[in-house]
Amino acid sequence: MAISPHRRRVLFIIGGHWIAGPVTFLRHACANLPEFGWEPRLLLTGPARSGSFDNWPSAVSELRPCHSYSQLAREAAQVIEKHHTDVVVATDDNTTAVAMQELYRQSGCAVRLLEMLHADLPSE
Repeated sequence: MAISPHRRRVLFIIGGHWIAGPVTFLRHACANLPEFGWEPRLLLTGPARSGSFDNWPSAVSELRPCHSYSQLAREAAQVIEKHHTDVVVATDDNTTAVAMQELYRQSGCAVRLLEMLHADLPSE
């Protein structure tokens, strides 16, 4: 199978409140994926509450505060489309799932979604 000269684009979506766990994973992914032909980007679904996202190894953007959950999801969908994303990896709440539902309703959306669960409590 021939390797496409097109760099695949992956958008990682996470809440700005995270300080460890998935942040560590995403930092390593964003730093190392370009070596394998991927162009990573990070989208925060809320303001960063710590320095966890400082000096990030890829482009970072942040959704502006919204008055409704559905508006936040629409904003996320716009970012996904704007950056011609191939794969979305979600570690946030349901914002990404709702955004992807919106995009899948539109014809021709070929973006793939991978949702990651990160347990905060031993009971999860």
